[in-house]
Amino acid sequence: DIWMAEEICCHPNVNTETLQIPKADFYKLIKATRTTVEIMNLPYLESANHEN
Repeated sequence: DIWMAEEICCHPNVNTETLQIPKADFYKLIKATRTTVEIMNLPYLESANHEN
């Protein structure tokens, strides 16, 4: 479960770099920017975890 991880990884603006930030700092960023967060459960796709 991604949201249960200790750190959050994301691609800021472009997909050439990855930002890794501790979840506690991510919470601070959300609060400081007054960002609304919606946590969604996505269906598990077993076929996505297997190579062809």
